[in-house]
Order: sequence, then C-alpha cells, then structure tokens
Amino acid sequence: MNKIATIFGTFIFASLVLTSCGGFSTDKKEETKTLDSMNGSADSLLWTHNNKAESEVITAIASNKVTCTKKETNNEDEGDPSITKTCLYKTYKTISVGTPDYKGRYSWEYSVFKKQENGSYVQIENALMFKENKNELLSIINSKIKKDYIESSNDPENKDCFEGFSFTPFNYDQIGISFNENNEIQFNVVFGLCGACMAVDGTFVSFNLDEIQEYLSD
Repeated sequence: MNKIATIFGTFIFASLVLTSCGGFSTDKKEETKTLDSMNGSADSLLWTHNNKAESEVITAIASNKVTCTKKETNNEDEGDPSITKTCLYKTYKTISVGTPDYKGRYSWEYSVFKKQENGSYVQIENALMFKENKNELLSIINSKIKKDYIESSNDPENKDCFEGFSFTPFNYDQIGISFNENNEIQFNVVFGLCGACMAVDGTFVSFNLDEIQEYLSD
C-alpha cells in the first residue's frame, strides 16, 4: 500500500522485588531485638538503594525516548483544524505543522531545532542533525524513497500523475524531518505532482532511532 505525504514511548517499567529477612530464634531477647533492628535497617537501605537505582534507570531511558504533544487550532472557515505536533528527543525538537485545504487534505511543513546550553531551542538546518557520514544515510533514504516512487508510478491508476516525471534524489534541505511516538525519525518528501494528484504526491521513510545512532550528532 502506497504511503502518501498527507499521512500524518514505549514505557518500560522496572520491577523491584524485596525479600524480607526471617526472624531469629534465640533465648537472648536483647540480641534478638538488636538483630531484628539491624535486619530492618538493612531492608530499608536496600529498598532505598534499589528505588534510587530504578529511578535513575527510568530517567536515563526516558531521555532516549521520543515524547510528543499535539495541538489543534480551529480555522476561521470552521473547516478542519490546523495541527501542530511537537516532538522531543535528547537535545532535538521537531515541529510539524499540518494545514488542511477545503477538502480536508493536509499539507505539512517541518522544522528542526537544537537545544542550547541556556535551555532555549534554535532552528537548525536538517543536515546539522547528522555526523560526517550523513551522505551515507541520505543514500539509504533516497533508495527507499525511490522504491516507493517506482511502486506508485507503476500503478495504472496513477499513470497520468507521473507522466513526464522522473525520480530525482533529494537532498537534506528538500526533506521534512520529524520524530514520532514510536521512537522513530521520519523523512518526508513531496514529489511535486499536480494538485489533482495530491494523494500520491509524496511519501515518507522512517527508521528506529536506536538503529541509526551512528549517523546522529550528539
């Protein structure tokens, strides 16, 4: 099934198992009381240590997961609302703005931001998200986009839409980049077909963020 340009975390729970120390049987009551107190303190310290470790693990995991928020804004013509989706991942933020036409079909604009030392975000060029090996990633992206392009253009129902067009590789400036809740980075493109062909005028390819860490800048 073809993907189109208008198409628009895992929570990990750590379980903490605590084991209680058994009681001690002794004729010396004071010794028993002392040992029980020591055991109680040990359990308390173990519980505190493990919960602290659990909290640290969850915090570390959360920082490596995408979090997204979505806002809808009503339009003056009372049609479908505009959509603004903001996603955070490590020191990056992507904003995707969807604007509907009179038929409710959405066109999207994408922007990427980088967090600064003072906590503010500054918009950056797409290519700055990636390391020196970014051209290798771009080649992979284009190969997947081309596959979708060929599939769509070979569909008899779309033949007229692609007549006179041929696939041209995209550069980073021509690609819309966004994160999504599946912990993925998504690369969105528009082919530039006529308005009547909006349903097939583009595609997207996505990668799990864990899979492409070698290409991402810190």
